[in-house]
Amino acid sequence: MNERLSRNNQDKIIGGVCGGLAEFFKINPIIIRIFFILWVVLGEWGVLAYFLLWLIVPPQQYEGANFQINELGARFQLMGYDIRDMFQNPSSQLLTYGGVALVGVGVATLLRSLGVLPNWNTTLIWAGLLIVGGVFVLVRTLSKKK
Repeated sequence: MNERLSRNNQDKIIGGVCGGLAEFFKINPIIIRIFFILWVVLGEWGVLAYFLLWLIVPPQQYEGANFQINELGARFQLMGYDIRDMFQNPSSQLLTYGGVALVGVGVATLLRSLGVLPNWNTTLIWAGLLIVGGVFVLVRTLSKKK
């Protein structure tokens, strides 16, 4: 295994998290991507986990740096650049995985409505995102006052 976990800039589809995890564990990135797609479809916590990893795990060019709370704004800015690039120049892999994820979420929603799969409470995900967003706003506000 690699000594430090970092997001992979060469083998990335969205943020490089799956490529970085695959490089860290020395496995095929497709396995990690399929895992996250299944986690999103079946568990619904995969999006939040991916988002947090994208935020906390540094890109390869900052590999030696540890996560600091005062650089949270810069990390969000890097994520914004990644998202902008992703929408301006979507890769064929992104479109393929996105299509698979959409079909999977649709099938899972159908199966939940038919009672085949249990119906999980997604309110917790939105509550968690609101809490993270609120903490970010508070940290930014308090750091500017000092």
